[in-house]
Amino acid sequence: MRLSIQVTGDPEQLASLLQDHALADDIIADTNEVVCLWRGDRETLPALHRSLVEANILIVSFAVKSDNLEDIYMRISKHRTA
Repeated sequence: MRLSIQVTGDPEQLASLLQDHALADDIIADTNEVVCLWRGDRETLPALHRSLVEANILIVSFAVKSDNLEDIYMRISKHRTA
């Protein structure tokens, strides 16, 4: 599943924390958002959220995204979608 996490300020601290996490992959940081492939199941998400809050990440939105065919194509071809 894909996670979209929006934060206030620079998302680099969040991206760095996710890079160190064994269940996060394909991490992309943008203006105020980090998107990643989450290899865990839904039951692992509350612990992730809690660890980010404890690391003082100011989360605005924490959402699970479903990939559609366009998203898959764009990711494979290294393009970005909205």
